[in-house]
Amino acid sequence: MLLLGVLVVGVPAHGGDADDDRGVVTPNTADTEAANGAVEPAVAVAPMPTGPARPSVLLLDPPVGPRRPPPDDDLKAVRRAFRAQCRDLLRVSRTRSGARMAAALLEEAAATEKDPCLKWVLLEESIRLGSASGEPQRIESAVELAAEHFRIDAVRTELDALDDIPLRALEPNRAIGVAEAAERIAESAEAEERPRDRAAAWGLAAEAWKRAGDGPRAKAARAAAIRATTPRSDPVPD
Repeated sequence: MLLLGVLVVGVPAHGGDADDDRGVVTPNTADTEAANGAVEPAVAVAPMPTGPARPSVLLLDPPVGPRRPPPDDDLKAVRRAFRAQCRDLLRVSRTRSGARMAAALLEEAAATEKDPCLKWVLLEESIRLGSASGEPQRIESAVELAAEHFRIDAVRTELDALDDIPLRALEPNRAIGVAEAAERIAESAEAEERPRDRAAAWGLAAEAWKRAGDGPRAKAARAAAIRATTPRSDPVPD
């Protein structure tokens, strides 16, 4: 930063009003007053030498892309506070319709939350309530939002949440959504060359199709699960 020099102007020794011209030092009177000892002559101070620029703090932008999920030690207090402050919401979520509503509200709040710990808690609770309400769409939406902000295994997270849905408590027509979601995850696992997750997803799909009363699709899904875990043999050369 360039430091500019200062021009120091003498000040009269005697008093006077601010508007009194007698107290003002002009170029015509400066030498006379200096000779009479009234004031010091104006002294021009040489500019200060240019020094190094003033240090400044560089404000870094937040990291781009997903971050690691917060450690459990940082989440304990946040989870306690969440349970204490959201007692009414959690009480309502004991019913299926209440859980579905609460899952949507928590995901909406997580979308704009800046604190990573609270964002994570809101999302994990939304995923849990999606499972409790038997809503694969709510699970998928919350997992997608979590994957945008945190480095997670989205395939495994969604698959585990689907597996937590109580299939036996679902009406047959609602089990269809679980089966279709499981098949979609199986395709994602296949694209990522993850045979175990693919087999698990097809197995869940088979159970869901069975609950839905669709025997042929349940049989096809079970066969796909078996194929996913069967090692492929090398082609026999001609």
